[in-house]
Amino acid sequence: RKESVSNEFNDQGNNTEQPADDSTIDDNDSKIEQEFAAWQNKVGFNISTISDSLSPSERYGLQFREDIDPFHSQYFVTDEQRQLNNTAAEEDWDLDEIEQAKAVEEARAIEDGDLLATQPHPVDLPQQRILFLREKAMLRSQKKRRKLTGENWSVRTDSVHNLPYWFNSDTGEAVWDKPAILAELEAEEKARRFMWSSLPSKCLIHVMPYLIPYPERMSCAAVCRQWRVAATDISFVKHVWPVEMGALAMDRSKLATNHFCCIADAVASAVPGDTIELGDGHYWVNEPGLTITVPLRIIGDENDPSHVVIELSGSIEWMSGGGWMEGVTVRRPRLSLEQGREMLRVLNGGRVDMAHCVYNNEGSEGAVIVVEGKGSRGEWNDLVISGSGEGGCGLLIANGGFVNMSNSRVSNNADDGVRAMERSGVVVKESIVKNNAGLGLILEKFSNSQVNACQSINNGVDAIQKDSESSYNCNIGINGPYIEKCISSSAEVVGQNVNAVDDSYHTNRGKSGVSIKRESSFVNRTDSIGDSVCTTKGLDIKDEFVQ
Repeated sequence: RKESVSNEFNDQGNNTEQPADDSTIDDNDSKIEQEFAAWQNKVGFNISTISDSLSPSERYGLQFREDIDPFHSQYFVTDEQRQLNNTAAEEDWDLDEIEQAKAVEEARAIEDGDLLATQPHPVDLPQQRILFLREKAMLRSQKKRRKLTGENWSVRTDSVHNLPYWFNSDTGEAVWDKPAILAELEAEEKARRFMWSSLPSKCLIHVMPYLIPYPERMSCAAVCRQWRVAATDISFVKHVWPVEMGALAMDRSKLATNHFCCIADAVASAVPGDTIELGDGHYWVNEPGLTITVPLRIIGDENDPSHVVIELSGSIEWMSGGGWMEGVTVRRPRLSLEQGREMLRVLNGGRVDMAHCVYNNEGSEGAVIVVEGKGSRGEWNDLVISGSGEGGCGLLIANGGFVNMSNSRVSNNADDGVRAMERSGVVVKESIVKNNAGLGLILEKFSNSQVNACQSINNGVDAIQKDSESSYNCNIGINGPYIEKCISSSAEVVGQNVNAVDDSYHTNRGKSGVSIKRESSFVNRTDSIGDSVCTTKGLDIKDEFVQ
């Protein structure tokens, strides 16, 4: 078959101008029919045998014609249409049964509350509308009542884990924990039984904002545990955004409740007893600074105060009778134009207690912290005071002020470390006073001091100095005060035993009556205990430092 077709194609290609005659075409057809008859006699009439004898391409062509794009003759189409017409004519339609099924379906739809599209009489439309709205309002009120009473929640059991859970029949919601509405209803029932001590926290939190934090809200916190939780709720804390969060560009009208762009705004809106929380970042305080007249708390990072930095221009004037500051670093901006201003001033009987804070006045003149005025005081722990300008000391206490400082460091000041004057008092415990250009501690004009187990290292003049009108007590304890490399012409240390060790004073278990004076390379040591007096001279001093 292929050879005959190929020969025919070659003949036509060689002679395209002369068409083949009818006898040639008939001969080709007869050859093809003879070849097909011989193949059919060889293979047989079994469909599986015929399929196996076909090539893959021929098998694919046969499947395409049978399944994908079948060929239907005109006779096949006409015969199938005739069979369908006969089948339809033989079926009988029961119209009564159809109408009855329609009536049942409409009744079910009405009972379920489905909206039906009908064509009622125009006269009946207003009445139908009223009925529909009343039915809709009733369904809505029932759903709302179930939501408020918690009736739409029921307990079911999970088929997989065999555990109970809560299911909402109206919304299809499923939760493991008890729904909030049921918990609130139980809290209300408990409050009605046990009265004021069992009021729900949500109710108390709505009431507490009408009270002043101090003393009203603090008094409520002492009633019971429930009231204390509500009185100290986190929603009452004032939050200030750092500049890293875009605080300077924020729209103040769009801020949430108790959120502020700067510390000045938070202080201006504060009432007695408020808490201002500062997150990690930098906060700018512009001139003239801050004036605090109500008791409040400023909280930063108590673990690392370097995470919360206040760039202060001007001063913080603390004139309220109470306050707390923790975990904050206060320093001068690099481009500060303010000169001769203290960083913190506690005035007019004000009080501020601090812990884990750093005050660095480098770049400005004057003292770092000033506590001035009768009744002005502070209890400080783990405080760093440094960077006073020329003519200013690290800590100045004057006019009846008082400071109790422990575990702190006063260092790198351009003048004295701690100065108390004009009937002031200072207690320094387990602290370090070092690298100050002036005295470590100076007492003037009827001031008094108590020094417990402190270190005075490398101060420029004296470790401790007082005038004749002032006094101090050195309760030394086990290890005693440690005074190193403090060059002076007249330094006094109170103690029982004075040991010459390297370049330092070292005293143990103190009693009053011991003075040590440096005279060139000699030490004049006088012990006065009771009525006995002993004087020793001629002890050489190594490297000409008092020891």
